[in-house]
Amino acid sequence: MTIRNADMIYVINEISTEVGVNQLTYILVDYWLSQASHDKGDPPHLSNDFRIRLRPTGTRVVKDDQGRWKRSSDGVFVFFKDLPEEIDLPGGFFEVEAITIDLPAIIAQAIENYWDRATASGITGSNVNPRIKRDINDPHAILSRPDVQAMKGKIVVRNARS
Repeated sequence: MTIRNADMIYVINEISTEVGVNQLTYILVDYWLSQASHDKGDPPHLSNDFRIRLRPTGTRVVKDDQGRWKRSSDGVFVFFKDLPEEIDLPGGFFEVEAITIDLPAIIAQAIENYWDRATASGITGSNVNPRIKRDINDPHAILSRPDVQAMKGKIVVRNARS
């Protein structure tokens, strides 16, 4: 059965860290087709676990409101497309700034994108990998963030996309 543009209810049941070399953030999610189904205690229509490489901060090139990149050598803003093709861009050619990553937005996008792919393909049931070992180790300061913790157990309703 393929469901297109269905309403979706999802709940994040677990946010932890995968044990091992990668130490990815592990997220366990259950999905229902309707609020009524969830509220009646029906089993989830779909369950999935996610392994996502999340980091709380990153860097990006400093840009102005026109999208031009700031050269570190002289502070001049240039359009990247206007640079000569043969230019060798050494590290530090453009000025960079530290940014805080919106982790809840990245997590929600991954969850909703999976729902769209799964419903388009008719995937249902549990797609959880029981072999993934996880714990509450927090090597990248992801699990301790209040905005990430606030996602756990919260019922999220998304109306059908057109």
